[in-house]
Amino acid sequence: MKGVDLLDQMIGNYMPNHRSRKWWRRLFHHFQMTTAYNAYVLAKESNPNVVQREWPQFQDFLEDLAEDLIGDYSSSRDTPLINLTNQPVLPPSRHKLITKMFEKRKTCKDCRKRNPGARPTQTFQGCETCCVPVCVKCVECHMQRDIV
Repeated sequence: MKGVDLLDQMIGNYMPNHRSRKWWRRLFHHFQMTTAYNAYVLAKESNPNVVQREWPQFQDFLEDLAEDLIGDYSSSRDTPLINLTNQPVLPPSRHKLITKMFEKRKTCKDCRKRNPGARPTQTFQGCETCCVPVCVKCVECHMQRDIV
């Protein structure tokens, strides 16, 4: 019983708060933490000096384990780094006329920003400078905004 109680105690302390309606996800995270703790116990028994020096607590072991699993991975959605020192600074320009730009109706970007819960207006018109759909109600607000 001593080993089971320690396992439940350690998993309870370090278990991520992952709530889900899908029962198998919670079970997966429980087994994942159980496996990590068993690996920590095995490492502690086989090399007590190394473990005491590198991972004095289970949390240190978990952090190293996560870093090793992630490795050198970088998401393809990361923003690329751009050197802005050599690029000229352009003054903000004003918007051009709002004209019919689209063949199919598009959602007005300003309506979507102003009323996140409401249904945004559909329009054929857009700003030629920004290439953004803008409805008739939002034209004044959009024309006053500077381009960044």
